Amino acid sequence: MGTSESCHPHDGPWLPVLHRVAKGEDLGFIGPQSIAETSPALARLPVQPRIHPSEAGRINRDNIVKHLTLVLAGKQAGSSGPGATATVAFQQAA
Repeated sequence: MGTSESCHPHDGPWLPVLHRVAKGEDLGFIGPQSIAETSPALARLPVQPRIHPSEAGRINRDNIVKHLTLVLAGKQAGSSGPGATATVAFQQAA
């Protein structure tokens, strides 16, 4: 979330990382739960004008999801239960 809104207090350390992922310099990974939580969180940000839910979905799709690889966590991946999901992670590209 911190990288989605420039006035967010946590945007500092993550924005350069996301820019490197978008340029193909690093690899980015995201879990389905993180994807599902991003659009509603964008729509609830205390910014003016408010972000409409459909616009939040577009922001999520165009600026976040398209640059990251979806990682599904399950029993095969060593998760501890049906609700386990991966979070956003980054790895330097080879």
